Amino acid sequence: MFSVKFPKSVKSIYLKLLISLTIFKTRLKYLSYFHMSFLVNISITKLNKIRGIKMDIKKRVAKIREEMKLKGLDGYFIPSTDPHDSEYVAERWSFRSYISGFTGSAGTVVVLADKAGLWTDGRYFLQAEEELKGSGIDLFKMGEAGVPSINDWVYENLEEGSKFGLDGYVVSYGIVKGMVSKFLTKKIEVVAEYDLAETVWSDRPTVPMDKVFELDVKFSGESRESKIDRIRESIKGKGDYNFISTLDDIAWILNLRGSDISYNPCFISYLLIGMEKVTLFVNPEKIPEDVKSSLKKSGVDIESYNTTGEVVKSLVKKSKVVIDFNRINYSIYRALETVSDIVNLPNPSTLMKAKKNSVEVEGMRVAHIKDGAAVVKFLHWIYKNVGSGEISELSASDKLTAFRASMENYVQDSFPAISGFKGNGAIIHYRVDEKSDRKISGDGLYLIDSGGQYFEGTTDITRVAAIGKPTNEEIRDYTLVLKGMVELSKVKFPEGTKGYQLDILARKPLWDYFLNYGHGTGHGVGHFLNVHEGPQNISPFPKAVSLEKGMIVSNEPGRYLANSHGIRIENLIVVKEEKTNEGIKFFSFETLTKVPIERDLVDTSLLSKDQIDWIDSYHKSVFDLVSPYLNEEEKIWLEEKTRPLS
Repeated sequence: MFSVKFPKSVKSIYLKLLISLTIFKTRLKYLSYFHMSFLVNISITKLNKIRGIKMDIKKRVAKIREEMKLKGLDGYFIPSTDPHDSEYVAERWSFRSYISGFTGSAGTVVVLADKAGLWTDGRYFLQAEEELKGSGIDLFKMGEAGVPSINDWVYENLEEGSKFGLDGYVVSYGIVKGMVSKFLTKKIEVVAEYDLAETVWSDRPTVPMDKVFELDVKFSGESRESKIDRIRESIKGKGDYNFISTLDDIAWILNLRGSDISYNPCFISYLLIGMEKVTLFVNPEKIPEDVKSSLKKSGVDIESYNTTGEVVKSLVKKSKVVIDFNRINYSIYRALETVSDIVNLPNPSTLMKAKKNSVEVEGMRVAHIKDGAAVVKFLHWIYKNVGSGEISELSASDKLTAFRASMENYVQDSFPAISGFKGNGAIIHYRVDEKSDRKISGDGLYLIDSGGQYFEGTTDITRVAAIGKPTNEEIRDYTLVLKGMVELSKVKFPEGTKGYQLDILARKPLWDYFLNYGHGTGHGVGHFLNVHEGPQNISPFPKAVSLEKGMIVSNEPGRYLANSHGIRIENLIVVKEEKTNEGIKFFSFETLTKVPIERDLVDTSLLSKDQIDWIDSYHKSVFDLVSPYLNEEEKIWLEEKTRPLS
């Protein structure tokens, strides 16, 4: 065996190749298509960085303006979504990143003849400032005082009678409707027929062609026939059809999974459910013969994805079609509108999917125990080896993926890990790369936010490790965040409670010290699906969605001090029934995540007895459930980390 010294980034790719090939061999039945496409997606990104590819943003924006002029447009709208309103998109629809250089998952670019802007939220302010430098694109920080909305800015900067362009296939009907209403008094015309990416992006990736596979009902807990029947019953009396474009809804309904989007096991498609017939619009080459046969037995027809508009028009003619205005792209909406009556309602499957059945909840428990073991092994490895001076943010992230990959039924990570040491951890959605990568050594806090996809479920966890000697401020901040996480974990609440009504529980310990964090406290999580799922959440912003039995949300308060440290403690929690008292049903949360908190960062003098008791009980469950997966050295380490605080 000969030895070659590779650059660090090449080592990273090799590690992922090795991991993927190992998994491929052991889980061939389900993953023969999945892992190779995931591997290719990740490897291409890494190779681009290795080659030193740097996007010439100014030239790309100039090319957009040339195309605008040719088509008589005075402005152009570039969202971060795809035809299915996805948060994370396949490379083909990453035009916003291509044109701006901003790589965050949420943001919108608007290009006018003489100026351009990007709008994003507080999670990405620091990242956007860095990535937009020298691009000629101004940053608009959404939610801050005095910052105009996109529509207001366009209205103020375009002349009367201007034409504002966009691709109607990647913008929702709801957004276009808002534009038309805003621009009406100035007679600004919204032209929704131009996909400028086709002409500006010369090497634009093609539509993904990866294979789809079936998720066994032993993991999903309900057949596709049953789910389809429930949707039919839900729309009865309201519509004749339900047209669905959201990819995670389609995957959930049909008990199918794919790999068209990195980290999200979905596949590019549309679905039409009628009272007699179900039609899946997908590239037929993506469907293996055994899956085709299974779908046919379930009464699901397959039509080509490229013919969706014309075929669906023929199927729903003179019928009532239930669609969600905010989750349907404008072009498909217009196609349906010309031949049918449109009924604007949320997709029934979205709420059904959010309320996990008993099999899904049990699967999530299993996934979190295995995932907990992987993270415990990783944290033990960090503490054991950090003194070598060889561990970096990037190599640590790769090592965690390797630990996860060793677990049974692991498929892939559920999102790119946020691996940040010291000040990098204060960047809420920090993405380490070869340029930003820093060694984990000396004194400081290391934040790792990561997750895995397993057949049994999806995980998302954040922990903070104390490297060296922590400061008094770091200990105080960590303990305040911990208090908030525990208080939310302990709460009991009556039926009908909304997420925003509980948000203050996580924030109050920080508010008492005049501190806060600029993101939501909790998001929904899918079952072997998207790590971000609705409709439920826990946030200061009111949302009329009650927390119901089986819903899974994250519990992740944080504290971020720029250029110093970032702290976030994140567990996933599931809503469970407690008891009915005086005719009122009460609920509580069960914590799914099984990884110890960092006891070296806890100031017990700031904790109440109830909070200490909760932590001790939690740590006992962590040790009892995770220790069977560990070797003797790891068990001893975990036993020390989970001994009682009291």
